[in-house]
Amino acid sequence: MPVKNRDNKNRLLKHRVISASEVRRRVVYTLPGISKLEKAGLFPRRIQISQKRIGWYLDEIVQWMQDRIDARQIESAYLKKIILTESDRFISKREASKYVLLSWQQIYAIETAGIFPGRIKLGPKRVAYLEREIVRWIEDRR
Repeated sequence: MPVKNRDNKNRLLKHRVISASEVRRRVVYTLPGISKLEKAGLFPRRIQISQKRIGWYLDEIVQWMQDRIDARQIESAYLKKIILTESDRFISKREASKYVLLSWQQIYAIETAGIFPGRIKLGPKRVAYLEREIVRWIEDRR
């Protein structure tokens, strides 16, 4: 019986729909930026929930994020394989700077020295960091 319940839970999570504000919070893009990526075929397609409400499937958003992580790992083969969870999110350069109380220039310097988690390229002009890696970096400094 518990196996059947676990299967149902996994199926529900797979088809969980998240709101536009939740997507923006996870991927560091504005809604117009997400729309441009969708039109170019570079982002999961939204679904129309009602006349005024849109959403995205959580598993598709997590997979899009995982693809960006995997691309970073191809460029830097020494990085450990990271598997994203549903609670993971990307944070902007500005947010990362606020987390660690360092300027963007200081972050860049320690990142290139290999002391700080590597950035993730989201698009031609946008980078982000995985929040979990930044939090772990802070905890390791204690």
